[in-house]
Amino acid sequence: MRFAIFPFLVATAAPVCAADFSAELINPPAGVLRGTEHRLTAVIRNASGKPIKVCSGEHGFSYEIRIHREDGKQRITHWRDTAPSVTSYSGTRTLPDSWSEQAFIEEMPVIDQPGIWLVNVIVSSRPPFVDRMGHPLKDDKGIWVGEVSSQEYKIKIVAPQGIDKEAYEAFKGAPVWPAYAHELLRRFPFSTYAGYAFKTVGGFVSVAPARFEESFADLTSPNFFKTHPIVNPENKTEVLTDPEGAVRGRIKALEAFLVVHPDFEARADLYWQLAPLYLVTGRYQDAYDTYRKYETEGGCEECRGFARQVNSKLAQQGMVKPQ
Repeated sequence: MRFAIFPFLVATAAPVCAADFSAELINPPAGVLRGTEHRLTAVIRNASGKPIKVCSGEHGFSYEIRIHREDGKQRITHWRDTAPSVTSYSGTRTLPDSWSEQAFIEEMPVIDQPGIWLVNVIVSSRPPFVDRMGHPLKDDKGIWVGEVSSQEYKIKIVAPQGIDKEAYEAFKGAPVWPAYAHELLRRFPFSTYAGYAFKTVGGFVSVAPARFEESFADLTSPNFFKTHPIVNPENKTEVLTDPEGAVRGRIKALEAFLVVHPDFEARADLYWQLAPLYLVTGRYQDAYDTYRKYETEGGCEECRGFARQVNSKLAQQGMVKPQ
């Protein structure tokens, strides 16, 4: 599922409920640094007190984001996608009266103009509808048609200051552009933008949450660096000659960034990157502590489950001191 990403929000309140559905953004932060990206979480609920029949289609049951400047001078084209519950099923589906769904609004470039912007989460559905094969639905009787909006949330985009301003200007207003990530980390490792660059470059070590036993055995193997060649992230055709040194260097860089920016909005993503680096270098207690932080900071459900499994096994095998 892909949604447009819109940054930190100023305030939250109870969801706006219509007769059929309610929509809200949960835990929106307080402000956004110009030129950064962010991920929000929307919750959609059946608020009708009865089952509702929905259907996929070009304009079928879906969520979207609409955003415009508070002064009304500019409107951003909204981003729209089919609801995950319908995408995974396709065709018609009846949502029970207790139904709700958590939708991640995924990261994409944000608005780059300081000021106040307003955003709404929209739930909508209108014909024509299609069946599982993508053919026009012959009988659309009883399928929900309508549009429901959340409350209006305020977005405040603020201009960068200090080292962030230097980084922003050095990269011509696009400091989180992937092509600049490695250079930004070299030149401005303690800027807020560096946190997003870390996410872009990755952490050398891949994790497969769905294959826990295999992943755990690999990550805790004393021969990890002998059996797992690591590609140079800046030159995909080269294999690192000192992979362990590169990993330890990345650990130090991430640790230093998190000391300077303990409240970085995407710190959970950095914890997810950092924990397996601790594992492959034998720092099991640090990995355990970092996965605990990850669980409390969010992340996908599958990844949180993986973190719990890793910590459980580390404790069972006496490799850490549980807290």
